[in-house]
Amino acid sequence: MNKTVWATLGCAALAWGAVLARADDPPPASHATQSPSNTMQSVMHYNKGVALYEQGNLSDAIGEYRTAIALDPTNAAAHANLGLALRAGGQADEVIRQLRAAIKIDPTIAEAHNTLGAALYDRGLFGQAQAEFARAAKLKPEYALAHYNLGLALARVGKPSLAVPELRRALALQPASQDIRIALGEALDANGQQAQARAVYQQVAASGQGTAAKRARRRLAHAP
Repeated sequence: MNKTVWATLGCAALAWGAVLARADDPPPASHATQSPSNTMQSVMHYNKGVALYEQGNLSDAIGEYRTAIALDPTNAAAHANLGLALRAGGQADEVIRQLRAAIKIDPTIAEAHNTLGAALYDRGLFGQAQAEFARAAKLKPEYALAHYNLGLALARVGKPSLAVPELRRALALQPASQDIRIALGEALDANGQQAQARAVYQQVAASGQGTAAKRARRRLAHAP
């Protein structure tokens, strides 16, 4: 199944993503026990959910994902996207339950691991979140959001020396992201690499891009 991620990086906030699918894809092996009619109907409702989600219509998107799952409980992408959509409604327990269901069906979906990690992080389960981000990054080494989130999680649990290489990798993959850059600067700072951190802060401040630039200027103002 063709999987595409779309997400927005927040300033020192975790990145959430969505797994997208095409209705003309052949059913994956995990759907072998489902009738062809149910499988196709499931994918059709799933794709409607994706379109509604992209339009910001979360309520109807959730309904379409639930219908897709009812038709085909092994539709891993529907479980993953349902978890993502439910997050906006504050239903943390079901978010995690749906994402775990997606991963049980198809443990190779890096985006589902990343989203589960973000949900766990939101609950303060930083160690579990770190493990999910690491799995996502291992499954998909070019997945910038997973490296970014892993770096944030490592920094959050007091491991800036491990956070720095993950954030460097994320920045190499998304060099235009000032949110990743400022997170790298702060990890360098926490790791005792003040000179390098200052250089990063100066770059971000010079970019003039929103809250990341403001944070960089505050860091520079309080630097020794």
